[in-house]
Amino acid sequence: HVCFKHIMRLVRLDVSPDSIVRVGPNTIFTLSNLAGTDAQPFTKFSLFTGDLWMILNSARHGGSLEVETPVGVAAVRGSYMGVEYDDLTENMIGSCLEGDCNLKNGFGITDLKAEEETSIVSMDLPPLQPKTMDPTRLEKWRQLVKESQQLIAPAQARMQATWNAPGFEQTRSAFQTLVPRFTPQRT
Repeated sequence: HVCFKHIMRLVRLDVSPDSIVRVGPNTIFTLSNLAGTDAQPFTKFSLFTGDLWMILNSARHGGSLEVETPVGVAAVRGSYMGVEYDDLTENMIGSCLEGDCNLKNGFGITDLKAEEETSIVSMDLPPLQPKTMDPTRLEKWRQLVKESQQLIAPAQARMQATWNAPGFEQTRSAFQTLVPRFTPQRT
């Protein structure tokens, strides 16, 4: 196991010729398994807090990248997936920009299609049903993952109508209704 704490703006890890991981600011993670071959990599990270974006272009040959958090595991077996974990609220969000992605824990699994996201709001609950990716999440892809730039504008055009529709609720707002926040009492 190798432990990293990333404070700078942008880091790129080349796991194999076709597998890239981008690391967000203030991210703490370990590389817990680096196995397989260049054509079929199997790489696993443990994410303690922060953001990781995984790009796996060799998945058609059977490779995978996984990110484990205290509440669940995110996996991508083809293309582009982002994972956010907030250690204070113990919330995990997985966003699938393109390809075959999922979030799972001991209570269930949720598969994601392109431009969808889901979350795990508590370690004793299954992942929520997928929904259209938040505009804030797509903006993170735009700002921090330069390998995804060719996908951003078409994705934004397709998702715009959903974002503007009545009833669309961003994931962080939904967390506030599902998980009560602890507020210390002043005496």
